[in-house]
Amino acid sequence: MVVLEIFKRIIIKKIMGYGTTRVTNKEKEARKKLERMEAAKRLKEQQEIKELFYAGRLSEIVEKYRKNQKWNYLRISDFFEGLRSYLEQNSKSRFPNEFDGTEYEIKLSLQKRLNYETARSALKSLNTGRKKHSFVSFWGIEGPWKTDICFYVFNEQELAIMHDSRNGVSLKQKKSLENLSYGLEGEDMIMKRREMMKRKCSQTEVYRAIEEAVINGYRFVGNMSRNRGRIVVLSLNSSRIFGLFYDECTLFPDAEKQSTKLQIEVEYIGYVKDYPSIALGSEREMAEELISLGNVVCECGKTIGINTKPTKDKKSDFLKC
Repeated sequence: MVVLEIFKRIIIKKIMGYGTTRVTNKEKEARKKLERMEAAKRLKEQQEIKELFYAGRLSEIVEKYRKNQKWNYLRISDFFEGLRSYLEQNSKSRFPNEFDGTEYEIKLSLQKRLNYETARSALKSLNTGRKKHSFVSFWGIEGPWKTDICFYVFNEQELAIMHDSRNGVSLKQKKSLENLSYGLEGEDMIMKRREMMKRKCSQTEVYRAIEEAVINGYRFVGNMSRNRGRIVVLSLNSSRIFGLFYDECTLFPDAEKQSTKLQIEVEYIGYVKDYPSIALGSEREMAEELISLGNVVCECGKTIGINTKPTKDKKSDFLKC
């Protein structure tokens, strides 16, 4: 009876998917061996990425991962797995910046709204057109985020009080436009301005900033609600990071007048540290890439039936219309 009972238990274990102790140990050993092989493979890939990165060959890293069918699933932190210590992991807006405190952007006006599907088509056009340019995006489409903005202006200078659920109340102050003079074709599209940004401000800080601005001649021009989506783009030539921002701004100059303005901003964000092919601090080189990306965005827009054109209209200018 005892032997029969033991035999029954063995049969039940096999039926339920449980093996004997000997089989389980073999499975554990096989699993450990597979994990070791996978770890060795990852280590080898990371080393290859490091070697290509330090040789200034970002485009080859991209092609390597495209062939491995990881293209649609890459995030920048995974793509540079072997270079995590060189990247700011917490926020894509915290890449080191060569021109800290200065904003460089190209603004594009458009008459037709973008939706998620058309934006995806534009992103696909950007990534598949790399034989003609050197830009690629790994992050996909982020947002939209809603921000309520109140503007005070003095000549060409702006003070914006911004409120959103992510950062609370922020203060952004922008100085007058500065011109570039490198003789580059299209450099007149670039809007260069000194700016100051302070997030998570207290009510006292906001009141003090408004009071100081009014004393210095700033005047209130109105409020708007901005819905913003973002695509982050990497230059394979220099490792510079750029942002493509799509803004839908609903304007409230007064209670009776309401309208919506559409705009795309192409903006310099920062760079990936230690890449050898970047001329750090070269405003001219960065400007050339910004102009090139602006042209690429215009071409991508045409492929999905969206016509864009460069504009110098600032957000506060919308409220003056």
